[in-house]
Order: sequence, then structure tokens, then C-alpha cells
Amino acid sequence: MFKKYYKHIIIGFCVFFLWIYLQGTIDRILFQELVPIKIPEEFYQINSWLEDQKDNFKIIWLPPQFGARILDWASDRQINDFVTPSSVKPTLATTMPYSRLYYLFFETAINTVPRLDKFFDILNAKYLIFRKDLPEDYGESLLNSLKNNPDLEEINLEAINSKLFCQKSALTKKNSGEIQKKEYFAICEEDRESYLQIFENKNYAPLIWIPESLNLVIGGMEAIDILNSQTNFDPVNQELFFANQELDILDKIKDLKFQNIIFNNTNFEDLVFAFTKDKYLIAPASLTNEGEGEWRKASTEEPLHGEWHRVIDGLKISNWDFDFGKSLIYSETPNEKINIPLRIDEDGDYLFILRYFQNNKGGRFKIILRQQEKTIKTLNLNNKFTTEKNLLSFKKGDYFLNIENLEGFNTVNLIALVPVKEYQQYEMEANAILEKNRTLYIQKISPEMTIEPLEFNLPRENNYEVSLRLKGNQGAANEIQEEEESMAEGEKSNINEKIIDLAALEKEIPEDINLLSFGNLKYHLTPNLTQKISWQNLGEIFLGQKEKILIYQKTKPTSILTVDNFFILDQGNLELDKKNVEDLESPIALKVSNLIPQIEILQGSQVSERRGRLISDAIKVQEYQNFYLEYKFQGENLKGIDSRILFYGEDYDPIYQRTAFKVEDLMNDQIGNVEQKKISHFFGTPENTYYIKVEFKAEPNSAEESWFEISDFKLFEEESLSGIDALMLSEDKEETEESEIKPIISYEKINPTQYKISFSAVEKPFVFAFAESYDPMWKLKEKKEEGYFQKRFGSLFSKNNDLFPHFPLYTVINGFYIDPQKLETNELILEYEPQNWFEAGLWISADSLAISFFTFIIYGVYKKRKEKRDKLCLI
Repeated sequence: MFKKYYKHIIIGFCVFFLWIYLQGTIDRILFQELVPIKIPEEFYQINSWLEDQKDNFKIIWLPPQFGARILDWASDRQINDFVTPSSVKPTLATTMPYSRLYYLFFETAINTVPRLDKFFDILNAKYLIFRKDLPEDYGESLLNSLKNNPDLEEINLEAINSKLFCQKSALTKKNSGEIQKKEYFAICEEDRESYLQIFENKNYAPLIWIPESLNLVIGGMEAIDILNSQTNFDPVNQELFFANQELDILDKIKDLKFQNIIFNNTNFEDLVFAFTKDKYLIAPASLTNEGEGEWRKASTEEPLHGEWHRVIDGLKISNWDFDFGKSLIYSETPNEKINIPLRIDEDGDYLFILRYFQNNKGGRFKIILRQQEKTIKTLNLNNKFTTEKNLLSFKKGDYFLNIENLEGFNTVNLIALVPVKEYQQYEMEANAILEKNRTLYIQKISPEMTIEPLEFNLPRENNYEVSLRLKGNQGAANEIQEEEESMAEGEKSNINEKIIDLAALEKEIPEDINLLSFGNLKYHLTPNLTQKISWQNLGEIFLGQKEKILIYQKTKPTSILTVDNFFILDQGNLELDKKNVEDLESPIALKVSNLIPQIEILQGSQVSERRGRLISDAIKVQEYQNFYLEYKFQGENLKGIDSRILFYGEDYDPIYQRTAFKVEDLMNDQIGNVEQKKISHFFGTPENTYYIKVEFKAEPNSAEESWFEISDFKLFEEESLSGIDALMLSEDKEETEESEIKPIISYEKINPTQYKISFSAVEKPFVFAFAESYDPMWKLKEKKEEGYFQKRFGSLFSKNNDLFPHFPLYTVINGFYIDPQKLETNELILEYEPQNWFEAGLWISADSLAISFFTFIIYGVYKKRKEKRDKLCLI
């Protein structure tokens, strides 16, 4: 009997064990994920209220939701973004590449732009709807910014549905002990605060409009943050076009009159790059398979396909520049390589140009071309893309360029091999644009950049109006609250460890800030402590093309740790060495020597080689607190070289030297001799951090004498470094007044994917904006009488799209360049091309079905007649 049913028994056992194995997953799917959940009533009511409004506008849901999140009302369920697909009015989804990038950048600017509505004016956004059910860290700060914005008006929810919403108040207590009254909208029947608040935007742009001026930006999205923070900047009428976002566009619209050429933490070479023909460019990202030992690729413009900012955010690097639409490659592992084929079609002299990324986690990478090596250093506190340019002679043929990461985080964007004459032509075109327009130089100043002089290259020497953006809400300017109980040092182990309490340290109030190195000029700046940020103008200063500016507060910040805060563990002699030390008020280095290998017998007869460790006192900190660490390291005959930041929890006890719950390694166990190298690191304390320490460690590599030395050690709190947040240099250039007739534009919505656009007669080229998320599939064509075939299928073969260069404006919406001299009519059709493909497919399918149907009928009639005729013949 067993033989008869053994197959069924085995299958039964397999099914049973598979059920046991998958039971948790099945239960989660059947009884959690597939179980409907009730959405709060206010979401339905507000959608219904919006549906009754007939105007053509968008709404923006804030904060933006990326992926599934646990919402306050969802009983610990992961809920995907449901408000965007269910919105009755158009909105911008976080799933679209360009709008996702825009939302990601918006999150970084919440605390630096006083009027957040400027981010959404250009999006045709009439209403901003704030969601309280999303547990974002910046939610409260965002809501306060919306409430305090004079151009946003909060909608009374009682006017939407008085039966559902009502206004209530409660008494809340501030940290200072002050009692204040808080008013809020509530869901009356459920006696809870509403999850939604609505703000009406008074300055939202129409769906289609012509801006008064266009600014050309060379650099990244930080320009949006800096310009939006200025009260006289109107994003709707002063549109921004980013030349680094896509190639081949600037050459097509170079005849436009730009209000400003804005260099954002970049230089003239990037402007020349924007003119370079694609045939001279090599994109390494298109040549890597991301295999083991190879560089990885990412994109600055398409976060859904290799998100670049996720990579650098994890490394505490901030940069929002673009990659010209060609993606980039990066590596943070030594010895990773990539081979790039190069083809030279003609003998001659070429400019070899490499666009790469300098950053505060950089190091070195090596390039090898024609058996010649060159090492490129990438460590720089100013995170920016820059270029390496060399003149080389080539013979016609194929070559290989090898790139190898040596140390640190390195990134390569583009390689150009341009004939010298061609490059000179691109330089002439770039200079022609500069000559016609005024230039601005802007730069975001991060705290770590104030340690060293700030270097930048201006397009030309001239008089520049200097303006600084100052941070007003500095923690150092607040009154320091003394703790009720001071920490006793307590009994120590075999070391004399102290605990440094940052709250008890004397902090300097930034009554004023000095900006030095503009010759001998000094300026006293006063930040407005009642505002997040404020601008101060220094006046006009003559600047050369290359400048170095040192930015720091009235009194240089004092390092939290000094040489007196370090002690030695395990092995070695600790000395104070006054050699090879630069720029220190007390020129002292810490040297750990006499690291001769010693063998120590431990319990269980285990053998351990002892190491030298230099460790700091514990520093009492708070979670999510930001610091900047810098030092110089050198040593000989070492292995396991590392410096580490140790994070401890609340239960840290100096007597027992508890193990850190998190360790951040900076030098990754290097081996051998180390020439003096500078290490800089910007880090934040993770959740549940109460204490930190800094540790240096190394072991002897052989029986010979070993030692290591630490010098120029600095550890600062972020807020103590500088009160200056951004720099703007405006060129003093005489502008010729040109009376231009701005065309009047109107549009008619034919359907959601097609618009008819009309504009008044003008002679000069202009740009119009279309406030939908940028998609290259939006196409423009002249309105003409069309026959049946042309109307149904003409868009599949149309070539006149080249008449209308299409590019992103403000990085997120659509811009179209119109040259009236090339048009036969003042009426245009704007349509979404995939819809035409879909409709053409429907017509082809319908025509095919109709032809098949009539063919079947005709064949059936023919067959019956033939059969009838055959029968008559037989008779």
C-alpha cells in the first residue's frame, strides 16, 4: 500500500513543510496586506471639495512620500503613497524622475528658504496640502514655515464641511515653561486633530506662460535654494535653465538674451562643456557592467535608476550638480578599475579633459593612457565637480584609458577628446555668451568649508557686489541652560579619563562675523537672530579671476579636544613632539612610539600581539548632533592603521570602558609607512548617542621600530564653525536697455494630452514654460490642415520637432524655445507623443480588424457562390 501511495505521501509532506515555512508570509499577505484599511474621512472630503473647483491648477501634497511608510492611522501597516494616484486634481508624483529629484532637493532647503511657496509657484500649484500622518523628522519645521509664509493663506476646514471639521484649542507648555494656547482643526465626531491642513498659494503660475527673463545656470540645484531666499527673486518671471542638466541644448538657444549667467560653485570649463559635441565625449557609465572590482554607476538626474544622492548622502557629502545627462561612475574601494576604449579618427593635437568630483571624503585615483600614469587628488572640503585638462598628440587608432581607485571616494563623470581647433571654437561661443550677459557667482557654504580658505574661479576679473547669507537661528546665539546636576568625574580605572560636557563649555555668541582676505578689508556682519536666514550686502569689491577667501567667526572656534584629552592604552610611549606641525597656536603633536612587538599570554594559553591605541576622553553629546573632525597622520612600519569615532549609549561608564554600540572607521586598516596626510571628516551622532570618543590605533608590522604621530587635531561642533551660509558675487556690468515686446500667449485645452497654443506676432525668439513634470515626450508642432492619414499617423513620421528645442526649466518643468522667424503660423499644437502612438495603434488595430472582418465576409460569399456554381456544373 505504501508503494502505491508513496508519491502522494511525499508530495503531502512537501506541501506541509512548505506551508510551515511560508505560513508567516502567507498570513501577512492574507490577513494584513490584503485586508482593506479605512482611510480617514478628511481625505475624501477634501478631494470632493477640490473636485468642485473648475479652475486649471495643481495641488501639492507635503511632505512628499517616497515609498511605503507607517502612517499614524494605519495600525503599523506599511502604506504606499495613495494620495497622488487618488488625487482629483493634477499633482506631481515622487515616482517621476525629474519631480522626484525636485522633491529630494526641496527637503534639504526647508530650513534655509523663508518663503517655501517659491518652490511651488512654478508648478501651477494653487493649494499645498500638509499631511500630519507622515512621521517625517522635518514635519514640524515645514508646517511652521507654511504657517508663517505671508503668501500662503490657511484654509478654514470648517468652511469645507462644518459637520466634519471644527476648530479647537489646547494649552501647551514650551521648554521655557511658558504656557501658550494652540488652535487646531479637529474631526469633531472622533475628537482628534485633523490629519490635513490646506494652504492656498496666492502666487501660483498658470499652466502655460512666458517668463519675463531667463537665467542661465552653470552648476547645480543649490542655485534654487540661494536665489529663492532673496526677497526680490520671482521664480515665475525669472526662470532658471541649467546648462549642466542636458547636452546640446545651450547651442540651440544661445541667441537668447539671458538676464544673468550664474556660476554655482563651478567655473568656465563647465560652460565650455555645455557646447561640446556629443561625438567628442565618452561617458564611462555606459561602459561598466558593475561587476566585482569595477566602478559602479549612478545618475544625478534619474533617481529611479541609480540614485546618486542616496550614495553621497550616506557619506555626508552634499552636492546637487548635474552630469550632463550622461550619468557617472564612482568607487570607494581601493584597486577597483575600469578600462575605457578611445578611438581617434584623425592624427592631430587633442585636448584630453576629465570631469571628476572633488569632495570631503575624496582621496586619489590613477589614470593610465599610452603607458603614462597620472594621479589625481580629489580630497577637498568644497564638494564640487571640476576638470583636469591636458594637451596630447594622437595618431589615428584605438587606445585604452585605465582608471584605478587608489583611496577615498572618487567619481568620474565625462571624458572629452576634442581637437584643439574645435575646443577653441567652443571657447569662443562660451565667451560670446559671457560678453552679452552679466555674471553672478554663488556658492553654498557648508560648515566644514570654513576651516580653510574658500577657493573659486570667476569667469573674469571685475568689480563685484558681495552679499552673504547669514544663519540667524544659531544654537550658539541661544542662552545656554546650565544643567541642574553636574556629572561627577567618579572613580576611574587605571587611566585618568575625564568626561567633557559640551553643554557646560563656554560658547561664543556670534555678535558679529568677520569676512577676511578681500585684501585688508574686514566687515562686521550682524545676523538677524529672529529669522532663519538673512542677507547682508558688503558693497562693491574688485576681484581677480582666482580668489581665496577665509570665512570664520569673530573669534576662531576652539577645538573641543586638545592634546591634554588623550591618553594611551595597551602599548607604547606617548610623547609631545614639536616637529612637522603647522598652523597651531600650540605647536604640539602626539607621538606614539616604541611599538616593538610583545607577546602576552592570556587565559587559555591564547597568544595576542599587543597594539598601540591613543584614545580621547569621553564627550557628552546629543543624538543627531553634527561635528567636524580634522587631523594629520603619519607613521612608519605599521599595520592595522585606523582612526575611529566611537559612539556610546546612555549606560556608558568610564570605570568599565563599555563597548561602543557603533564605530565609524576612517582609515580602514592601512598597512606600511604613511607619509603625513590630512584627514577631514564630517559626521553626525546616530540615534541614542550620549557620548563619543576619538581613537587612533596601529600595530607594528615587523620587529623594527614602529611609531605614529597625530598633529593639527581639531574637533568642532558644526554650529560653531561659521554663521555664513552662502555667498553671492554680482558682477558690475553695464546693461544695454533693449525694448523687447513680450508676446502674449493663450492656450486651449483639447484633452489632457493635447493643447492648442496661440501667441501674438513678435520677431525675436522667446521661451514659454509648461508646468507639467518634464518629459521629453511632450512635443510641439505647427497647427496645419491635415488629411486623414496625416492626422492619424503623421506624428509617427513628423520631423519638425527640431524647430522647437525642448529642455527642463527650473530642473522640473518643460521649456520650449520658439523662433518666430522659422514659423508659418502663430498657432501651435502641444501634445504628448506616446498618446499619439497609442491612438495610432488603436487605429491600426481597428483597421486591421475591419479589413479582416470584410475579408472574411467576402471570402465567405465567394466560397458559397463557388460551391453553388460547382453544384450546377455537376448537374
